[in-house]
Amino acid sequence: MNDLLAFLPRFLALGAAMLTGQPAFAQTVPRFGEAAMSSISRTAGLHLVDGQLWGAGDTYKVRFDTQGFLFTPALGGGAPRNYPLAFQLESIGRGSAVSPLAAAAPTFRDLRVEYDRGAVIERYDVGVGVLEQSFVFHTRPAGTGDLVVRGRLTTDLAVSEEGDGLRFTLPGVGGFHMGGVVGIDAQGDRARGRVRYAGGVVELSLPAAFVDHAALPLVLDPPFGNAFVISGTGGSDDEGPSVAYDASNDVFLVVWKRIFSTTDHDVYAHRVSRAAQPVGTTVFIDTSTTLETEPQVANCSARNAFVVVYNRAGDIRVRAVNAATGLPAGGTVIAGGASNQHFGCVAGDLNNSHVVCVWQSDADLALQSCRVTVNADLTLTPSSVRNMVLSTTFKRPRMSKSDRGTGRHAVTFQAAFTNGIFNAFTMIIDSNGAPISQILGAPSQGALEALPEVDGDGSNWIVAWQSQSTTPIIQGASYSFDPISGLVQNAFNRGITLFGFENCLEPSVTWIGDSCLVGYSRATSAGREARAHSLDPFNCIDCEGIFSVGLSTRVEGRPSGCSVQADGGTGEDVLLAWEQSVAGNGDIIVRRWQTVDGTVTSLGGGCGRGGSSRATCARSPNPRFAHHLRDALPSAPAVFVFSPGQLGFPCGPCNLVPDLASAIILLLGTDGLGRASLPVAISPASSLIGVPFFTQWATVDVTAPACTLFSLHLSNALRIVIQ
Repeated sequence: MNDLLAFLPRFLALGAAMLTGQPAFAQTVPRFGEAAMSSISRTAGLHLVDGQLWGAGDTYKVRFDTQGFLFTPALGGGAPRNYPLAFQLESIGRGSAVSPLAAAAPTFRDLRVEYDRGAVIERYDVGVGVLEQSFVFHTRPAGTGDLVVRGRLTTDLAVSEEGDGLRFTLPGVGGFHMGGVVGIDAQGDRARGRVRYAGGVVELSLPAAFVDHAALPLVLDPPFGNAFVISGTGGSDDEGPSVAYDASNDVFLVVWKRIFSTTDHDVYAHRVSRAAQPVGTTVFIDTSTTLETEPQVANCSARNAFVVVYNRAGDIRVRAVNAATGLPAGGTVIAGGASNQHFGCVAGDLNNSHVVCVWQSDADLALQSCRVTVNADLTLTPSSVRNMVLSTTFKRPRMSKSDRGTGRHAVTFQAAFTNGIFNAFTMIIDSNGAPISQILGAPSQGALEALPEVDGDGSNWIVAWQSQSTTPIIQGASYSFDPISGLVQNAFNRGITLFGFENCLEPSVTWIGDSCLVGYSRATSAGREARAHSLDPFNCIDCEGIFSVGLSTRVEGRPSGCSVQADGGTGEDVLLAWEQSVAGNGDIIVRRWQTVDGTVTSLGGGCGRGGSSRATCARSPNPRFAHHLRDALPSAPAVFVFSPGQLGFPCGPCNLVPDLASAIILLLGTDGLGRASLPVAISPASSLIGVPFFTQWATVDVTAPACTLFSLHLSNALRIVIQ
């Protein structure tokens, strides 16, 4: 120990540059990267889901079977139920010559569905705005006169002529259009056709003169779609996005809920690149005609898959999605029965082929959990063991995205009291879903703490909630876990106001690594604005400031996100997703966030009870920058080593990385949870920006040290470059 302490502070001028000066905190403009905002709900998809062939665009969904198709417009919450249209092809002919139609099952590729009817190919192209219906003739139909395609339409919507086509309407709510008929031959010549409708039968015709001389193949083309809603009646809302990341494919998955009517909500998803651009087509998690709500998503790194949990008609269901292809696998129920289940949430396990799910069971007013194994074929096998996380009036659980390899997850939830007040609580569970900590958060029973959210790194977490006395604000707390004692304590006082703005709603939490984002929606005179606050994850003070992520001229929901580090990815990029609504019609918007919080690289070298070294928000200026030590030997003397140079000094299994010949060494101590912090203000001095520094903690242990030469345990070393 004396040998180590002989290297007392050097380069004091360099140290003084970091240890002096208290400039006012300056908010910087965060970087959003090169990509602009993208709407991922204005896309299309075509997939087999539970044995049925489904397609969907921005404003409709359609199911194909051997009879034909069932087209359902998204009329939104203003529609009391679904109002679909069924179409079945009946005949094709010219004059008295009617061609026989072969029975056919649909085949599909990409976004196209085809029925080979012998005399004609019945074709459908699933587009973003419309379902393009066409009939392709490779031989000229027999007979004379106009070419007429007849089909039976079945719908409860009012049908009327509109220009060259038809209009299908639910009065006061909305509807959709069927466009006019166009004939196109192989040389590109075109002719306008005609649409007739009577008694449930639609006739699509092309004039005889065009058919007689058309170069084959000849296409008869009427589009279905162009759904519309009447402003203010509920619209085709897309709501509640949740985000996860897969490092192997460097791709995010965003899931959300789409409202077709009061009785039919679906769960959709879309893969998104790190540059916030849509990848592939829309993914259908569940397209049944019942209520699918409350989607949440996590990554299963060992299977390169995403797992989505959601509610269908009171049951908690899960489905996996291949991260490489976007193809959904078979779904299964993990919690059902006569009673209702709600608020399913899911967290990934970085090192194993399973995820952990938690949900609210109405039968016993409890939070339950189970582990779900992701098999090689991406089918899911829920564990038969159900853990009773809590057995009182606890509701609406939410989980941290990933365990970051620790096998630990934080679950936050609401507890209701007899006086009508409810508070936010947190508990730590293991990879099986079993509780391993006490309940965190003192029940004041005098505040209204709603909609808590959480994220963290498996050892440290931030919880944020909406607190309301007269107007809502966002409050929060930070927690740290000691793996030796199993105790969790506040890293700072519970209930700290994260920002003083009023009318702030529905927080989200995204743990990045060296910073953390708390998203929220702020009510303004113009509507609601999507915002995020960049915080130091260990003390919840400003890191990069507060920023608007959307347009602020729309009604915007809170931005939720996921960092690439949640699945062990490199860098500190985040994908943010939120709902943006105009006149009740919602879109899911995504945007890339890139941190400007310095570059901090772990160089290893730790051993024994040395703990984990963290340096967060290493940006200039930052008057409240601090070095943090977590999970080290508790209640022990500690040494902080800071050097502009890197050398490396092996000691048993340890490696002291900073160059001691140029080091500044400070004596401190750890608390009862093995934590220590060293506040070091970063001034606006330009000489510090871009210069690498090396730091490491050493904890004294004369009983059983890992580094016996100096009676020390060492943390991992950090390479810090200030931005």
